[in-house]
Amino acid sequence: FGGGTFDVSILKISGNNFTRVSSGGDSKLGGENFTQAIIEDFKEKLMDDEILDMFDEENSGLSHEEFAQNNFKIWKACENIKCNLSETQNESETVPLYVRPGQIEEVDYNLSRAEFENLTAELIVKSRKALDITLQRANLKRGDIDVVIMAGGTSLIPCIGNFVRQYFGKLPYSDKNPATLIAEGAAFLADLKWNDNSTSNIEIFNKTMTDLGVAVKGHIFNVIIPANSELPIDKERVYFLQRDEQTELLIEIFTRDEGSNATRIFDSSIKCIGQVQISNLPPLKKDEVNIWVNFSLSPEYELEVEINLKDNQGLEIEQAQVAINLLGI
Repeated sequence: FGGGTFDVSILKISGNNFTRVSSGGDSKLGGENFTQAIIEDFKEKLMDDEILDMFDEENSGLSHEEFAQNNFKIWKACENIKCNLSETQNESETVPLYVRPGQIEEVDYNLSRAEFENLTAELIVKSRKALDITLQRANLKRGDIDVVIMAGGTSLIPCIGNFVRQYFGKLPYSDKNPATLIAEGAAFLADLKWNDNSTSNIEIFNKTMTDLGVAVKGHIFNVIIPANSELPIDKERVYFLQRDEQTELLIEIFTRDEGSNATRIFDSSIKCIGQVQISNLPPLKKDEVNIWVNFSLSPEYELEVEINLKDNQGLEIEQAQVAINLLGI
């Protein structure tokens, strides 16, 4: 649970072999959402006390610069309160704010841990839904999970730890600091992959995290590499031109969230990640051209897409390719 995203992975460990069984989470849920919940409460109290309207710049009566400075000071104070409430039961901040143009006053804001947990209860519900979905994708129940490892700074929030304990019925593994656990894992993986003198004998078997494919007939998603395929993987499909004497061809590449059955590319679970454009095709009939689309995905999640247009005798007409780093999307 980091500052910007909530990510869930279910791993199967057998000896020194690690295999990802399922993954999920919420890419729009993170520590910043917890900070924003406090900010909303702070701003509401400013209005209730008739001090200032910080919800709307025009209604505040402040200049743009004064309004922006206030927002930054409020965010910083609320971020401090969020972090400190992991250690204390009550926190307060005195924030110097512009209450009128050119006039600064110190404003006190106080929040208890119980109030904070009430403000963020909906965020805990969202994280629960993400856990439910990830377990369902793996055909597992909560009791099937042997060890729970929490990573990321947001995992340090007490109500999150309490929720995880209640959800799985066991204490999270806590020998490592959740805020640094991901960095340690990244360093270990780097040693495993690129250090020729590494003494580690651990093997990591990764799987695709999403469906990968192309759009056909303009707006229909067609899967080439399905989610949960073992990496590395190489898949090829054959398609055809849409009309006779077609001089240009656009191949759009899409990813679809694991577990989604959406077929139209306009669905929110389907995202365009790249395209290949081929121009100046010779004027041929559509049944005279075969479009060979090859997807090659490495364990490092580098996707190479190669397009080969061939005639019915297998002679190449045109070729194009593109490489996409899926981890950077």
